[in-house]
Amino acid sequence: MLCLPLFAGAVNFPGNGNAGFGNPIGSSTLAVTDDGTTITFVVTKGSSSMNDALVLYIDSKSGGFSSTAGFADANDGLRSAISGFDGGTNRSTLTFSGTFQPDFAIAIKPTAPENFGGLWALANGGANSLTYITSANLSPTGTATSSTYTFTATKANLGITGAGINFSFVASLISATGYRSDESIGIAQAAGNPGYADVTASSSYQYPSGLLPIKLTGFTGDLRNGQVSLAWKTAQEHNLQGFDVEQSIDGRAWSKVGSVAGANNTIGADYHFNIQNMTQSFVLYRLKIIDRDGKFDYSGQVSIKTKGQSNFELIGNPIKETIRLAIHQPQAETFTAKLISLNGKVVSNYLYQHTGGSSTLQIPVSTVTSGMYILQLASTNTMQSFKVMIP
Repeated sequence: MLCLPLFAGAVNFPGNGNAGFGNPIGSSTLAVTDDGTTITFVVTKGSSSMNDALVLYIDSKSGGFSSTAGFADANDGLRSAISGFDGGTNRSTLTFSGTFQPDFAIAIKPTAPENFGGLWALANGGANSLTYITSANLSPTGTATSSTYTFTATKANLGITGAGINFSFVASLISATGYRSDESIGIAQAAGNPGYADVTASSSYQYPSGLLPIKLTGFTGDLRNGQVSLAWKTAQEHNLQGFDVEQSIDGRAWSKVGSVAGANNTIGADYHFNIQNMTQSFVLYRLKIIDRDGKFDYSGQVSIKTKGQSNFELIGNPIKETIRLAIHQPQAETFTAKLISLNGKVVSNYLYQHTGGSSTLQIPVSTVTSGMYILQLASTNTMQSFKVMIP
């Protein structure tokens, strides 16, 4: 059995589905990852332009605030957004419920005049009372139409101590004059912009214990008489809605081919899904695991090829960010993968352990200069080369 990890590294948190400001956040996804030191947030926005400020209120240590009622810092557009205050008489107070009491706020607005994202410590008071800590490294800036926006914060700057990273958050889309939309992440709001009315965040999202409460112990696939048979097994489940089965021929564009309901068995369950009449010579499959709160993550990938095809398949070319090479052979083997420039210089050198069956070698190339390269794959039993274009 080929056992694959459940998570690709990101926890994905969905927007609340509202569209009062045109839908940049209501149908968005916020993906959160960390490397043990730095937390990276990636907003994949909805259908409309990102013309306003997104404020993440973060509870990462003891103490904090039960509402924004005492925030009156409107010294600039992002401070006004955090405060929900226009600097005059208009205010939209955001009240937090339960144990969620944020200590910090990250506010981003990629368009002028702000073109910026930053991290502030929360505080009651007037102008400049919110303590600016550091830039959130927002990218890109100067555009409202990027499909994604990335920003970061460090564990240390969020006051997180100990070995792990754990925090709770909610996010609100709001204008730079404190006029609040109905679009948010982690806040169950009714449709219709509250504007300068008050809003209560009755819940919050948590990272990383907000990970889907499921343990995937195996995901396999095989091809028999033109039918793809997928099988996977869980060791524990809780609050599970189910699985979407997705397929791709290049590892980039994915489409849903079916769904399987979750058993919600605390000791796990076995699942199967069949795809009839496979016509492609090579297809990738993955699982989108969805919980009842709408959060989701992805499994590892299973690759299926028809008989007579090469044991090695380059997935997608030109390359974007990552070289993906599918390996199909029953025995375990150690491969050396070298990325070589046309003048013979080795720019990347990877050692990859294939465990048998089908697996996918992935080599990041985001820092490699654009151009044509040779990917050389070698083991004690084989050597094969591919031309790859990095745009």
